Amino acid sequence: RAEARIEALARAVRDAAREAGLMGPSSVFAGVHDLVADGPGARAARRRTAEAFGLPEAAVRVVHDMRLAYRSAFEPGEGLLVYTGTGAIAVHVRADGELVRAGGHGPWIDGAGGGFWIGSRALRSVLRRADRWGRPATGPLAEALHAAIGAHDPVEIRTWAERGGTRAVADLVPAVRRAASAGDPDANAIVTRAGAELARLADALTVRVGPLPVGLAGGASGLGPPLRRALVAALPPGTQVRMAERTPVETAAVLASRALTPRSPAPA
Repeated sequence: RAEARIEALARAVRDAAREAGLMGPSSVFAGVHDLVADGPGARAARRRTAEAFGLPEAAVRVVHDMRLAYRSAFEPGEGLLVYTGTGAIAVHVRADGELVRAGGHGPWIDGAGGGFWIGSRALRSVLRRADRWGRPATGPLAEALHAAIGAHDPVEIRTWAERGGTRAVADLVPAVRRAASAGDPDANAIVTRAGAELARLADALTVRVGPLPVGLAGGASGLGPPLRRALVAALPPGTQVRMAERTPVETAAVLASRALTPRSPAPA
């Protein structure tokens, strides 16, 4: 499966380069989920990536995906990154390259503040209202979810969620944002609680590495300013909070160009 995904990615990059009238990449910097640095998996991923892109292994760097996400907001040692994807995790990369993490236990165990957590609580709120009323719920949150799912019947919603899994439920985050913007109290309560849960992850790392600026990144951070405000409100007063300056993909491109500069040290 991993080999097929790498091959597909290499084809997509080559096709995009050809359409733009450009040469293919001369280096690759990739982030891989839960990769162990210098382990067999990392070496195999590096070799397969080099083969797929037709590059020497020296032109390929493969790291833990959260190292890459961290560099979207900070240089090593600068801060704490809270990343909200399907689940949620906080990471710090020390100046010596050591990765320190809190959370990231998966959405089924403890992904509080992540996309699946946000989407599932929104569904719970709407379906509980339907249970109480004996008919589909109404209001900004219900209407946004019904439109995103394409159904309003509770049985159809459950079937949709079971088929789509965690990713589909996490993709409801934009619907929650629209409802919160429209003033829906349940949607706003979810956003506020999400910010508090993400602050808890940052606090867990602060205990271990000391107080540092906090960065926010990931798909669920698409809740936008309301989530940032909720996060700031739940952190100690005076904590600096910033949004990631780039996406991980953009960061990978920047680091790939740096990685092959002879006078530059290898990125952490």
